Parts: sequence; structure tokens; C-alpha cells
Amino acid sequence: MLVDSGVEANFLSTHIVSSLSLPPSPMRPFQVEVENGAIEPGVGGCKNVKLIVQGVSIVANFLVIELGQSEVVLGVG
Repeated sequence: MLVDSGVEANFLSTHIVSSLSLPPSPMRPFQVEVENGAIEPGVGGCKNVKLIVQGVSIVANFLVIELGQSEVVLGVG
């Protein structure tokens, strides 16, 4: 998991969405520029996903994209 102070949205990787069988909701097409400068197409969103991080429960909405090394990005921008 990556906490990114420069990002205003939350992201889940396509890999984690698939492995957890989370059904992404269709959305208007979108693209995201990732840290290496590549433009990744979004594949939908997942609403009200519950994560437990070091005993703290977080419920948030996420955009789904290919993240490479990370599985979750929490934006705090």
C-alpha cells in the first residue's frame, strides 16, 4: 500500500481487484498519469471498499487502474 500526499483519489490495482473478485462498476472512460509518466486507462471503480490497515478500518471509493508494483494507493491530497 502506498499513501500519496500528492494524489486526491484512491486507486486499486487491476490485479488486486481480480484476485479478490471485486466487481468494478462501469464509469465514464478516464486515464491516470502514474509516477513513471505513463498514462494508464481506468477500468472502472469500486465503491465502499473496506480495508483494515494495522487494525484501523478504512472504507473508501477507489478507481481501478494498472498500478504495477503497488496494489493500493490512498490519496491524501
